[in-house]
Order: sequence, then structure tokens, then C-alpha cells
Amino acid sequence: MREAQAKVTNRRAEGGSNYTMGTIKPDGRYAMLLRKSREDVEAEARGQMETLALHEDALRLLASNLGIKISKVYRELVSGDRLDERPETVQLVHEVMRGEWDGVLAYDIQRISRGDMIDQGVIMNAFKYSRTIIITPGKIFDLADDYDSNAVEMNLMMGRVELGWIKKRLIAGKENRTRRGEYLGSIAPFGWEKCTVDHMKTLRPGEHHERLFQMYTDIASWARAPKGMADDLNRQGFPTPRGKHWDAKTITSIIRNPVNIGYVRWNQRKTRVQFDEEMNRRKVRGVPKDDERILAEGLHRGAGLITDELFYAANRQLDAHGGTSEHTGKPLRNPLAGVLVCKGCGRAMARSIFPGERRGDGRGKTEWYTHPQSNRYECHMQGAVMRDVVDLAVDALLSVTRDIEVAIDADDGQKVEAARQVAKSLRRSLAEEDAARDNLFRLVERGIITDAEFASRKVLADGRRASLEAQLAQAEAEAADDHGEALARVVALREVVDSLRNYEGRAKEVNDMVKSIVSRIEYERDPQTGEIRLGVSLR
Repeated sequence: MREAQAKVTNRRAEGGSNYTMGTIKPDGRYAMLLRKSREDVEAEARGQMETLALHEDALRLLASNLGIKISKVYRELVSGDRLDERPETVQLVHEVMRGEWDGVLAYDIQRISRGDMIDQGVIMNAFKYSRTIIITPGKIFDLADDYDSNAVEMNLMMGRVELGWIKKRLIAGKENRTRRGEYLGSIAPFGWEKCTVDHMKTLRPGEHHERLFQMYTDIASWARAPKGMADDLNRQGFPTPRGKHWDAKTITSIIRNPVNIGYVRWNQRKTRVQFDEEMNRRKVRGVPKDDERILAEGLHRGAGLITDELFYAANRQLDAHGGTSEHTGKPLRNPLAGVLVCKGCGRAMARSIFPGERRGDGRGKTEWYTHPQSNRYECHMQGAVMRDVVDLAVDALLSVTRDIEVAIDADDGQKVEAARQVAKSLRRSLAEEDAARDNLFRLVERGIITDAEFASRKVLADGRRASLEAQLAQAEAEAADDHGEALARVVALREVVDSLRNYEGRAKEVNDMVKSIVSRIEYERDPQTGEIRLGVSLR
């Protein structure tokens, strides 16, 4: 096969580096990746030209000059920090791994590989081991070549530093604007609509503001409970602000939202990344510390119908009637209330009464776990007889208990000793890292390295130290484990099992015991076989 050598100047290389040779196959398969960055989105908001169109024109001209044909174009319209948040890029990387492309055209290397160190490693290895070249207007990169690989690594390291600065700048800007009273939410709260006043984002009463006012008055007088209100809205075919169906939780969140009385808030939920045992990442949302959350008087203060008195009266009613269905005046009869949830959608399974088998003196009643009515439109998980589910929950909790006991018996102290040795080694590594860090400061103070090189090295050093500290904390926790916590958990689980076997007449007491140690029980029923499966998560 004939191959033409295309020489492309690396116009962006610092100090005018030498030309780089990239192997171009005129009859090869080439793809194009177009992705917007945050800067592109901001530029378009200022009225500048559409970014992807400009980049596509430049790359098509480059392909024409190189004599190659673009077989497929991937347009990434989202700007996510992680690879799994960019679906078009994920698909392209998978195809590169399978060797489906000879090369990929991108406006610059960061358009492909922007992300954290894990994502960048996955992307770069995909191109390296599949021998797929990356073609940009400034340079052709062949990651199988050591020189190109080192150049890309340096480029990516500086990109990570730049990304960190950009994110800090964006967060600081949003916090400052929130303190000035601007509303920065992507969707306006129910009963409001977004507007701009003097170039500042705020809210004004919307089409359904009077309905919002009626919600507050009904809750304040307890004329209707949140569930009844949600059922009425669903029957009327009235969508939520996000186009979904109403439930009691949605109504409650609206009533408790201080935006309705003229406040704005920021950072009420904080997202962090966790790793499971198989090193798979997942985002977890939690509540940040009080000093990290912002609640400020908004520019729309006084613009709506909801007064402070009405707001707090409605919230006092929610506090008084909160929790389980005990607020109706009836005793709790569901021992798994608030714990048993549908695996399909995550909503709590509800206790319902249905006619039972016909007997000589009439027809009895049977307790069932059923799906919430408000969710019939989205999830169709089948219910089951309540006693059967409780018995299966007992079996599942016994299985978890036995697993813990087996783990305790199997550990003869070797795990604790191994953890102590690991902790000792990690402390030495931390001491070495601190010494290297001190040396880094001396180098920049003496002018041996530049400020830019110092910044890049410090970022890497901080990352290594944070990783070592996390590993040390885990090792110290394992070294201090004498199975006391595990044994206490076994005792608590067995008490819960005994209580569930005989919960009639004391469901509230049993429910409190279950909630003290069980976080959730996921319910699933096979629609074909009717088999019920439960998954237990402990606190």
C-alpha cells in the first residue's frame, strides 16, 4: 500500500521545536471529533460565531491538504469534566480501541483528552496501542513515538492545571453572583420564570404563581396533604418543572424552598467522586458543611405572593405531619416503611390492603407491598404479599449476618498485621514526599526552575500526597480494627431478624430497629416468573 509522508509544523510548540513526521495513509479511515469547551460556550453567548462550524471548516481544509477523506464526524455538544459525561467521545475512544480508525482529526489535543488523569490515561493508551494517529492543525501526534508521547503528556499536564484554574474561576464567579442576589439555576422553580434585570439574572412570578400560592395556603391550613395534592396534579396532566410526574416528595421540596420568599442559594448539594472495590467511579451527591453553603437575599425578594408568615406556617405543618403515614392518626403497620424501595426507580414501596381469599364468613383482607400510584406512569414493578416480602427480608438479613460472621472467623489477625505494615510503609513514603516538596520550594527560590515548572511539579506532588494520605487513613483504620464493630453489627442484625419475625402490633418499634442498621432494601420482582429478589444495604 502506498503511503505518503505528511510533514506538519508544530506551530504551537514552545520555542519553535523541530518538525514532526506523521504517517498519513491516503486510503485510510479517518474520523473527526468536534467538541465545545467552556470558553467556546462563553464566546457564543457574547454573539461570536458558532465554534464547531469554524473548527469543522478548518479541519476539512486540513484533510483536503493532506489528501485524506473524513469518514465520520463526531459532534460533542456537552462540556463534561469526565470522559463518561461525553458520549460522543466515549464512542470514538471505543472504536479507536478496536482499531477501526487510522487517525482522528481534532482542533487541538485537549479537545480529545480533556479530563482527569484516569480519563487521559485511558484515551492516550487507546491511541497508543491501536497505532491511531491524532491530526491537529498544529501537529500530527503518533503516541507510539516516544517524542510525541512525552510532548502530549506535558501538554495534558498543563491542561489539567489550566482546567483547575478555570473551574475555580467559574465557582468563585457563581458564588459572588449568588451573594449579590442573582438566581443561577438552570430551571426556574415552580411558579416562577427567569428574567434579566440590568444584566443580572433573577426571577419574576410566572404563569403558575397563583397555583403555587394556593399550594402554600392549602398546606398551611392542612386542607390537603402533599400526596393528595400530587395525585390531583397528576390527574389533571399537569407536569412538574422538569416534565415529570408529581409525588409527595416533590410537593414537599417546593414548600420548603426558600427561593419562593425571595432568597437564592448555592452549593446546597455537593458532588464528589467515589470508587468501588473494582475501581469504578461514580458520582455521589451529599450535603456540604454549613459554611460552604450560600443563602442570600435575592433580587426577586418581595416580588411574589408568598409571605414569610405563610412560608413558615406551611413548613411548620410539614414538620408536624412529617415522616411515615402515622400523621393520619393511625398506628404504623409497615415494619419496612422508608426502607423497602423499588429497584427500578428508587421510590419507596407502599403498604396497601386488598381483598383476600373468600372464607365461610366472607372475604378477608391481605396486606401487599405495591408501587406508589404517582409512579405508575414511569415504572411498572409488580407488587407482592407483604408477609412474603418480610419473610424474604428476614432471610436476606440472616445471609448478611452469616457473611459477616464468616469473615470474622476467617481473619486470624494476618489482615490487621498486614495493614500495620502497609501503614508503616506509607508513613515513610509521606516523609519522603514532604522532603521532596521542601526541595521543590528551594529550587524555585534559587531560580533553578521556572515558576511554570514549579507549578506543574507542585500539582503532581499535591496529587501524590493526597493519594498517600487517603491510603494511610484506610490502612490505619484496618490496622485498628479488632472486629468490635463487626461483632456489634452481628448482634444488632440478629435482634432485627427476631423482631421482623413477629412484628404484628409493634411495627413502629420494629421499623425503628430496622432503620438503625439497614440503609435500604431494594425490591425487584421478575414479571415472567414472579420471583422476588431483595438487595440489602447496611448503614
